[in-house]
Amino acid sequence: MLKSKKMKSILGASAALAIACAVYVNLNVREATEARIPANDAADPAVLKDFDNYQLTELNSVAEAQTLFNELNREFRVTSICANRAHVWSYDMLRQHGVKSGKIFIHFTPSGRADEDITWAFHVAPYVIVKEKQIVDGVEQIVKKEYVLDAGFGSIRGPITVQQWSKYFGKSENCVVLDPQNNPEHLKLEDHNSPGLHPSNRHVNGATQYPMPHGSTCYVRKSPMHHWMPAGVYGNDLYAAGKSEYSIYHLNDFNQSMLVQACKQGIQGFPLFKKRWCREYLGFDE
Repeated sequence: MLKSKKMKSILGASAALAIACAVYVNLNVREATEARIPANDAADPAVLKDFDNYQLTELNSVAEAQTLFNELNREFRVTSICANRAHVWSYDMLRQHGVKSGKIFIHFTPSGRADEDITWAFHVAPYVIVKEKQIVDGVEQIVKKEYVLDAGFGSIRGPITVQQWSKYFGKSENCVVLDPQNNPEHLKLEDHNSPGLHPSNRHVNGATQYPMPHGSTCYVRKSPMHHWMPAGVYGNDLYAAGKSEYSIYHLNDFNQSMLVQACKQGIQGFPLFKKRWCREYLGFDE
């Protein structure tokens, strides 16, 4: 378990982006050049190559994914933002079942704002890999599919495919898959030094939405389970691009400080005494 003392800058940046769902403004923004299918998305979906070949656990059925979904702690549903509950849920799946999940972030644009709340800038949920049998050219094959576990909404009652999830939140089954470590144009979207592209640089009255992509209304970015906020994913990509000042974002495991912070924020609507419950709940005081 990582216990770095250099977390203040990460937590500060994460807090700034925790307006997971910041005020929508109809901006006139430039389009970004897109590569439709990133190199690391065409291979094994259970391996995230640009995150040190991070390997997701492969489940044997949708029923297993449904069991995980049913066990997600709903106490983090009422008042938490998506990033907080997704972080605790991912950790719960690891410590209770040994399941290494991924995170999927969807970034909105003026035309692809979330149906749940038009003020959102992004949304995130855990996802898992399920091995399914399919007949391909008359031959039975095992196909690995991604299922999102988003238990924060009463209308979603089980695992859904990435396409169903992005259609629900981003109005598109074909969101642009961000591939910043292989596409320089995508990296610019994550760099604060990219005028007019990075969401924070287009912040107007609270809006932090992405510019319009070609042929879609949204972007998605997949990462390992231990990344909490978009800022951490951005930092990891910028570090991989050779910017050593972002080394603290290159995480290979959960960070205790981040988990406790996510838990405390996730139950902030409950009585204050319950905040002392987080370290015990996460197993850090055992």
